[in-house]
Amino acid sequence: MHQNPIHASRGIPRKGDFPAWASLALALALLALLLAYQQHSAYRSIIQQHAGHLVAMARIAGQALDTHFNEQAGQASETQRSEAPAVKDDAYVLSVLASLRYAPDAWSALIQDDGGVLLELPGVSTHAVPDAAGELFRRHRRSGQRQSAAEGVVQHIRGEQIMAFFTLKPGRPASSAPLTVALGRSKNAVLASWYLASLIQAGVFLVAALCAYAGLRAHRRRQAERTAAAASAQAHLRASAEDYSLVVEHTNDLVMRMDASGRIVYANPALCELLGKTREQITGSAVADILPANEKGEFPAGISALGSPPHTASFRRSHRTGKGRRQLCWLFQGLLDPDGHMQEVVAIGRDVTHHAPQPNNLELLARQDFLTGLSNRRHFLEQAEIEIERARRFKSSTSLLLIDLDHFKAVNDAHGYKAGDQVLAALGDMLRLSLRWIDITGRMGGDEFAILLPATNMDAALKVAQRLGTAIHAQEIELDGGARVRCAASIGISSADHQDCTLEKLMDQAGLALHQAKHTGRNRVCAWGQTLYGV
Repeated sequence: MHQNPIHASRGIPRKGDFPAWASLALALALLALLLAYQQHSAYRSIIQQHAGHLVAMARIAGQALDTHFNEQAGQASETQRSEAPAVKDDAYVLSVLASLRYAPDAWSALIQDDGGVLLELPGVSTHAVPDAAGELFRRHRRSGQRQSAAEGVVQHIRGEQIMAFFTLKPGRPASSAPLTVALGRSKNAVLASWYLASLIQAGVFLVAALCAYAGLRAHRRRQAERTAAAASAQAHLRASAEDYSLVVEHTNDLVMRMDASGRIVYANPALCELLGKTREQITGSAVADILPANEKGEFPAGISALGSPPHTASFRRSHRTGKGRRQLCWLFQGLLDPDGHMQEVVAIGRDVTHHAPQPNNLELLARQDFLTGLSNRRHFLEQAEIEIERARRFKSSTSLLLIDLDHFKAVNDAHGYKAGDQVLAALGDMLRLSLRWIDITGRMGGDEFAILLPATNMDAALKVAQRLGTAIHAQEIELDGGARVRCAASIGISSADHQDCTLEKLMDQAGLALHQAKHTGRNRVCAWGQTLYGV
C-alpha cells in the first residue's frame, strides 16, 4: 500500500534517509571524541599542576625542617639530644606543617620510615600508626627520590587524594631514621571546577545534539513535503496534459504548435483532416511549406509580429485546402521563456466558411450579422434577456461590455468602406476566438459591439476588457490592397448581481461608462462607478 511521504518521515528513518542520519551520528561521535580528549587533557593538566604545586610546598617545608633539626643538633650535647622533646611537641614543626594547609581540604603530616603517621594537621591520629600512609608512601620510599607526587587512597583519610612527599635528611634529634613531609589535597576538591566545566560542556553538547537531531528531522519533513508537493504537482500536470490532449485531439478547431523558427511540432487531427495530410507529413515542416504557394507569406508574417507585446496576432484569410477553399480565422499566441525570448507559438484556427449568411436561410439572416458572423442587435438582446433571467435563478453576477472603435471613420475615409468592413470582420473574428463559449457577443450597429459575460463580477469583467482592449490595439489587419491598419477601442463596463440585474440597467450604465471613456482620451476602459483604466 502506498505510504504518504509526509507521514513516512516520522519515527524510524527510512532506508533512503540513512546517509543523512549516519552523517549526523558520525559528526556527533567525532565531536564527542574531540570534547572527551579536550576534557581529558584538561584533567591531566589540573592534576599535574596541583601535584607540582604540592611537591614544591612539601620541598620548602622539608628544607625548613632540615635546617631546624640541624640547628637543634648543633646546639645540643649528646645527653641533651637523647632528651630532646618529641617532634609533635615542637612549636616550630607545628607551625611549618600548619603553613602547608593553604586550602580547606589540604592536610599535612610527618611520616616515619615505617609508614606510621607521627604528626598530622588537622589531627586525625594522636599517636603513630604503623603503615598509616599506606601504599602511596611505600611507593615514594621505593623510588629512592627525596620528593615525589602520587594520587590515590590514603588509609585513614576519606576520598582519593593528590599527595606530595619530601624526605628529610637523617640525623634529627632522638632518631637516626628519616622523617617524610607529606602534603595532600582531596582530588574531588581540586577537580571541582573541572567537574563543573565538564557538566556544562556535556549539557551544551547534549543540547547541540538534540538541536541537530530536531533540525535534521525538520529538514527531512520539509523534504518529504516538497517531494509530496512535487508529486502532486506532477500528477496535476499529467492530468492537465491529459485533459488538454483530450480537448485538442477531439475539437473541431484547428490547433498547431510551432517553434520560434516557424516549424510545426504538433498538428491536431482537425487540421490534418482539413489539409488532407497526415500528422507525420505536417510535423517538422515549415508553415510556409504546408500552405499553397500563393499564401506562403501569411504565417511567417504572423509569427514575426509576435515578438512584441502582447505577443498575439489574429487574422482571417481564405485558404485552399483538401476540402476546397475555406474561410479560416486564426489566432496566434507567442509563449516566452523566462528570459523573454520566443520559445513556442500556439495557433488556433476556426473554419468560418459556413458562418457567412446564405440568401435562402431566412432564420440565419434574422439573427446573425452578415458582416461579422456575430449575433445582430435583436438576437443579442434576446439572448441577453434569457441569460439575465438565468442569472436571477442561479443568483450569479452578470457583466456587460460595450466596445466602440476609436476613429473608425478615418479608416473608411482613408481606405474606403470595403476596408472598414474588413476591419469589422477581423474584429468579430478576434472577439469570437478570445471569449468563452458561454459569452454572448453581438454587433449593435456600425462599429459598436456588445459582450454579455455570465457569472462574471466587475473585477473579472475589468480584466477581460483590458485584455480585449490590448488585443484590439495590437492587432494588425491586412487589407486587400496590401495596406495594414491598426485600430483602438474604448470600452465601457457595467456589472450587477442577481437582485437588481436588468438588461436595460446594464446597457444604460455601460453606455455612460463608454461615453466617459470616449471623452477622456479614447483607447480607454471605463467601469461604471469606478475610475478610468488605460489600455
